[in-house]
Amino acid sequence: MKKIVLKIYDKKNDRVFFKEFQTEFERDKYLRRSKYFKNLIVMKKYALGIDLGGTGTKFGLVNEEGQVLRCNSIPTPQYPDIDEYCDALCEGMKKLVAEAGLSMSDIVGVGCGAPNANFYSGCIEQAPNLPWKGVV
Repeated sequence: MKKIVLKIYDKKNDRVFFKEFQTEFERDKYLRRSKYFKNLIVMKKYALGIDLGGTGTKFGLVNEEGQVLRCNSIPTPQYPDIDEYCDALCEGMKKLVAEAGLSMSDIVGVGCGAPNANFYSGCIEQAPNLPWKGVV
């Protein structure tokens, strides 16, 4: 059975905590209790997605419903050095998050699709259409 987890901000005590529920009914019952909810803000979940391609890298910010909130791209071949590429990609993603009025602590995950990606090692291996050769 899939568990439901809420990220909640407690305004009164200025803290963030996670609350786990077994069912949607249980979650809704918890949220309806005004004595608990008065000082709480349920924080939405956001994720970043990256599509690394030979001519361009596209990246976007999505909410928990799968709605694309912001997106941008950088030209992959412009960065012959992998470290420079990673720096540019990180800066671009941070900018997307800031433009949406969020912070990086609001991001619960990052997904990346890349050619010749090895699921087990997390590396890109010998991708013929990327400027970086070997294993990155």
